Amino acid sequence: KTTTNHTLTNVRKDRVGKSALKPHFYDIENFAFSYAYSGERSSDDDIDHFNKDQHRGGFTYNFSFSQPKQFKPFEKSKTFKGKNWKFMRDFNLYYQPRSFNFATEVYRDREETLLRNKGQALVIINPTYFKQFTWRRDYGFQYDIARSLKFQYDANANARIDEPPGLAETRSATDSIWMSILDGGTMQNFRQNVNISWDVPVSKLPYMDFLRMPVTYRTTYNFLGTTQALASQGSTFNATVTGTMTSLYNKFPLLKKANAKRPPKKADDKNKKGKDNDKDKNKTNEKRGLKDSKQTERDAAIADSLRREEIKEMWRQVGYFGLRLATSLKSFNMQAN
Repeated sequence: KTTTNHTLTNVRKDRVGKSALKPHFYDIENFAFSYAYSGERSSDDDIDHFNKDQHRGGFTYNFSFSQPKQFKPFEKSKTFKGKNWKFMRDFNLYYQPRSFNFATEVYRDREETLLRNKGQALVIINPTYFKQFTWRRDYGFQYDIARSLKFQYDANANARIDEPPGLAETRSATDSIWMSILDGGTMQNFRQNVNISWDVPVSKLPYMDFLRMPVTYRTTYNFLGTTQALASQGSTFNATVTGTMTSLYNKFPLLKKANAKRPPKKADDKNKKGKDNDKDKNKTNEKRGLKDSKQTERDAAIADSLRREEIKEMWRQVGYFGLRLATSLKSFNMQAN
């Protein structure tokens, strides 16, 4: 029994010099190649010969734009200079995709087995063959159409290359194999996914910056090739609206003041202490006969004014409490599928 193995994995050219600074989609550095071969030759008392050859080879291609170029036609327009035109000023498009990749791998396995004639009779024994020839392909593409609108596609396909029975030693057998390769093989299974996500810019509309509305759409297609081809397709839609109501309330001064945290009442404590000191002083003056009638009227007027302010503040806080109760909804989240 003898075996032979050869392997080359991820053979590629690294970027150096100017190509590393400014890559292009056609650069050879975007490619990577792999190949592997495994062979086996054996025989024993029962088997005249067993020959097995396995070939596996393919390549990958990857390219991505590090900084896709952006187009903002209304960014410096004087027409859309006001705050209410922010959604127009921020309108943007990318005219370069984010990345795309492709990978393919061909796998071919061929086995030939011939049994020995161990009897006395003359028996014609033909060799038996096991053959497997498959072709796998993977695709990927990502394109950020805008900063808030993204598109993603990926797919993978597995095909079978049809071969005629026996050894492909004739011209017609070889042509048949090449025709199958050029047709892409007989599809065994295929799967593709499309994903579109859009952050709807409702937050850039006037008085709507408290809202956020991400929308996603996903679709999947499956094809399974069997005796009778089976195909299935499905898609999902998902929209979410989230809102931070505090940002909306703060746009109105009265609501903003009602929801603001009240500072500790240090000044009120000092006023109370001052009132207590004034009362003690007045009592002392009364005992000493030094009470001034004008001073008494002035103190009474101040006390009356303070009481009115306290009543106003009480009703103000009652109103603020009602506003806080009415604006108790701080955020919300809605989903649609």
